[in-house]
Amino acid sequence: MDLKIGQCIKENTLSEHTQRSKEESEKILRERHLDEEKIQKVMECVLYHHGTSKYPSVEAEICANADCYRFLHPR
Repeated sequence: MDLKIGQCIKENTLSEHTQRSKEESEKILRERHLDEEKIQKVMECVLYHHGTSKYPSVEAEICANADCYRFLHPR
């Protein structure tokens, strides 16, 4: 989901990381000839991984939750 976050941090364009990650992910998936439905599900996951008031799919909501869980720590 954060495919381009490192590059965006280096370039001081962090606010663009979601869109840039989506574009790169889509390119990779299309090169592998995935069907359109799968590509769209992955794109939703990438675009909405920071949350939204209404998720376009259950997969997008699961990915957003998983992204949050990675910050949990016992402390």
